[in-house]
Amino acid sequence: TKLIFWESVDWLVANRIVVPSYFQLSDLILKSLKQHKEKLIATIQAEMTDETKSLIDDLFEQEGEYRVSPYRLTLLKKFSQSTKPTQIKERCADLALLSSLFHKMLPFLTKLHLEGDGLRYFATSVIKSDIFQLNQRSEEDRYIHMIAFIAHQYYRLQDNLIDTLLSSINGFDNSIKRQYRDL
Repeated sequence: TKLIFWESVDWLVANRIVVPSYFQLSDLILKSLKQHKEKLIATIQAEMTDETKSLIDDLFEQEGEYRVSPYRLTLLKKFSQSTKPTQIKERCADLALLSSLFHKMLPFLTKLHLEGDGLRYFATSVIKSDIFQLNQRSEEDRYIHMIAFIAHQYYRLQDNLIDTLLSSINGFDNSIKRQYRDL
């Protein structure tokens, strides 16, 4: 909201409009954010099926027999930059999971009209939050955040794997050039 506030003030000044008080402008921004979130929640309530809710809820489950391993969601929050084959294989498995979820969530993502900064905002909230904090949110709010998280992480992981591929190719190219020079 701070960024929105200062962008609004800059726009008002640039267009020679009297700048309202901080509280008036802040109140307007918060009201419009609340209205936008209510629209998103109404869309989720109207469109989301039990099957898709269950797919998202599965990310809040722990794997393993004794429930001592991390939550599935936690494993999808951060990606390694390693070029080790085992790490790449794990990220490819994560990509397969995220791809499957992304394609199932795509109709909702389209109806929510979340793109760019909006997507990043909700996804970052999930990345920074603990499982318990996410579970305290209302069900619809949690689903909005999770749909954005799935899309955001799907895009990020694709970028991550492309960077890894380019890095590996560059390393291979450098080693070949070194061998050629030595010969």
